[in-house]
Amino acid sequence: MNLFVLILHIFLVQDTPINHLNGQILDKRGNPLPGVCIRSNQLNVYTDEKGHFQLKNASRKIKISAIGYLPKTQQIDSQQKQITIILEEQIPISFQQP
Repeated sequence: MNLFVLILHIFLVQDTPINHLNGQILDKRGNPLPGVCIRSNQLNVYTDEKGHFQLKNASRKIKISAIGYLPKTQQIDSQQKQITIILEEQIPISFQQP
């Protein structure tokens, strides 16, 4: 019985939305990235000119995407109120003609 209660608790905690999350998206040099899309619960928000964003009633998993950077999925701890995410640049593949 205790195992069932534990599993049920874990399942419910994983689906509990985060009421308010503040964050910032940076590149690997620490520069803020404006215009980055953060997707949570079918809702998109975008970073401001300093790379900051706010989410309300966010899911515990957010998806981050920006042109020129690798997309990222970030798991959020239910206790987190603040997060900083570093995006990796996407290296373009160049083609050489023979």
